[in-house]
Amino acid sequence: MKSALFSVSLGILVLLFASSAQADPLARERKALWSKDLKKAVRAAERLGRMRNTKALDLLMESLQLGAPTEFCESRGKCTPNLAVALVKAIGKHKNHRAVNLLVIYTRNRNAKVRAQAVRALGVLAEPKVAKKIVRAMMKSLSDRDVQVRMAAAWVIAHRTKNKLVLPKREKLEGLLIKLLDRGDTAAPAIGLAAIGGYLTARHLAVNLKKLPEITIAKIYRSLLTRKDFGPDPIRQWIVRALAEIKGQHATEALANYAANPPLPGLKSVAMANQFMEK
Repeated sequence: MKSALFSVSLGILVLLFASSAQADPLARERKALWSKDLKKAVRAAERLGRMRNTKALDLLMESLQLGAPTEFCESRGKCTPNLAVALVKAIGKHKNHRAVNLLVIYTRNRNAKVRAQAVRALGVLAEPKVAKKIVRAMMKSLSDRDVQVRMAAAWVIAHRTKNKLVLPKREKLEGLLIKLLDRGDTAAPAIGLAAIGGYLTARHLAVNLKKLPEITIAKIYRSLLTRKDFGPDPIRQWIVRALAEIKGQHATEALANYAANPPLPGLKSVAMANQFMEK
């Protein structure tokens, strides 16, 4: 009799536990996100980022909106952007356009790491209807005072170009990157211009051969030459001559790479590169 009662009681407990888990399958992650243990909270955010369901995304967005990264600074012992970065990164992994407005807000966060992560999370959103919002945010981020945010924006430009995601206002983005180059920022333009640079970029570098670092010019030119969509060939020839004129180590490597790995058959510019390499 006692054994039967015990079995019934155990069965009821199992059913209650299962019912509770079904009522809130993310209860564990929710509790961890708002706990005093920062490491647990970050790990919970990472787990939620790997879950491919809308409820996980909702919880991440809710936690970010309600201030989980900052609300419990005192109880956790110190203020840190680590959880905010983890939450934004996890939201980005869902690649869901529902998060676009929240991510745009966080591109203006006071912490540079958070801003940079929000920029990257925005950049992977593939939904065409949010592309304009993304590009507007990228334009502002290219003017950010922190280099890691500017580099994140340049990475987005390269990522969207490589993956053929909608990227409006390419010429304006190219112009902003060129202005950055003129102000002494070589990191972000080297990433962005390699992906979307065209005639304006090729001409600007040629005009400023003696003003810009040789490694920066060579890196951008090398990327332009390897792109199949770049041209026409007379512009490629122009670049080959410019690289030959520089005569630096990185410029020579760019010429050698182009001569050995032509992106298209029958290019006169490749023949020119070979001639310069033979001299």
